[in-house]
Amino acid sequence: MNSRKRKALTLVFLGWGMYSVFMMKRDFQHTTRLTIFLLALVPMFLLLHLVGRMATQHEAKGQTSPRLKAVNWLSQSITQNMTQYILMFSLPFFIVNQRWGYLTATLILLATTLWDDWWKALLPHTIYRQLLRLWSILCAGSFLYPFVWPGHLSHFYWALAAGAALALFPTRIDRNHLLSSTLLQALTLVNLLALPPAWRFPLLSVWVSKPHFATNEDQKDVGVQKLPREITVGQFRETLASGSSICCVAPVVAPPGVRERVTQEWTLDGRLLEKPQLKSYIRGNANQRGFHSFFCKRNFPRASAGHEIRCRLSLQETIFLGEMTLTLSE
Repeated sequence: MNSRKRKALTLVFLGWGMYSVFMMKRDFQHTTRLTIFLLALVPMFLLLHLVGRMATQHEAKGQTSPRLKAVNWLSQSITQNMTQYILMFSLPFFIVNQRWGYLTATLILLATTLWDDWWKALLPHTIYRQLLRLWSILCAGSFLYPFVWPGHLSHFYWALAAGAALALFPTRIDRNHLLSSTLLQALTLVNLLALPPAWRFPLLSVWVSKPHFATNEDQKDVGVQKLPREITVGQFRETLASGSSICCVAPVVAPPGVRERVTQEWTLDGRLLEKPQLKSYIRGNANQRGFHSFFCKRNFPRASAGHEIRCRLSLQETIFLGEMTLTLSE
């Protein structure tokens, strides 16, 4: 195939990949096949890696044959397609979670698998193959975990760290291989277990849908007036003087079986005001409808112009769901 036709074919596959990102069906009602596929992902990756490595070693020794070339090509093609599927599937969940840094990293990795010239240039590098396996396992495990163990979200990051260890398990005794594996493993453990919750790899299948601040006159009616992101100090004080409260409204979308209590952390210019754990348990459902959760406050000591009220949402105090801010202007 000449270079012009190869580039044209590459563009066709790239276009198809981008189309699939938006048209691929994603819901909580048909996850059995996806669950089986994702659970088999780690051993499949390792098996394909070993098969491809054996074929490459035979070719390096001059033991080439059409069968070996076919095996090597098939191994690489399946790995490429598996990675593309997982990364494409995950993209919208990074968006609804508003985790833009992780979205950017996923898009870059996806682009390297869709553009054949990049794929062929990067694939021989050990650290690239390890990074692809690692990122695919993180994406797949992060989406799948609440479906498999909905009652054990407190163990989410430890389970994800175990999956990362399997993905990076050394398959040969080689200095460069061991160094890159150790480096990626260390960075992953820091991300999952040591960083502040807001910076960690997100739990993809749980998110907050259209969070906002609102006012109410009693704890029973929370939707009296939705507040903009910025209000004047006069409006803020007038609202509180009228007997109304400021409420942090956060509908939580979660898979079936999830039953957790949301923690809201209220701060005023970084100073902690209150950190309540809501009494009502969120209940996941198959239709991706947000479970209504809210908390209201009336006491904001020393709030003045230029201050920022922030409400940060989490589960188990380690799983960050999102945050919203209310700025007080003159």
